[in-house]
Amino acid sequence: MKSRALTTFVLALATLASAPQVLAKADNKALVIGWDVLAELDYKSGTASEKLKSFNGKEVRIPGFIVPLDFSEAREVSEFLLTPAYPGCMHVPPPTPSQTILVKMKKGSKAKMTWGPIWVTGNLKLVLEKKSGYGEASFEMVGLKTAEYDLTEEGDRLVNQAITGGTGLMPKKANPQ
Repeated sequence: MKSRALTTFVLALATLASAPQVLAKADNKALVIGWDVLAELDYKSGTASEKLKSFNGKEVRIPGFIVPLDFSEAREVSEFLLTPAYPGCMHVPPPTPSQTILVKMKKGSKAKMTWGPIWVTGNLKLVLEKKSGYGEASFEMVGLKTAEYDLTEEGDRLVNQAITGGTGLMPKKANPQ
């Protein structure tokens, strides 16, 4: 009977580890968080799930698309909106506040402007007063760094769907000979 309980426990852990909303360590400190977890905020009432509240003020890593709020000749941005879909923009039509993060890169840091998906690592803050000069965003982040999003690796379901039109991974790129 003990071995059956242990097997059940191990299978439950394996199931949790493969669930898309389960968070994993990345960059040695940051937790990977998906847009499905951010959607656990009811932006109309300002209430968030306990799981989501647990990430307030924490260093997280999340993928998405840049909507630039500033732009340099070097094609770098220090302030932008991060959304799970392209072309997420506050103009046509704006994403919901629970699907928008206002990212301000750490002083002296900039993100390379790209129209493709990226990973952003930074400190997440839930913002229940969602009005800003850039539209409505329920989250803010002090961006520490960005990285290219690789579709051949596990990522966020919403971001993958925005890129591919489906939820599957892209096939690995062929190595040049």
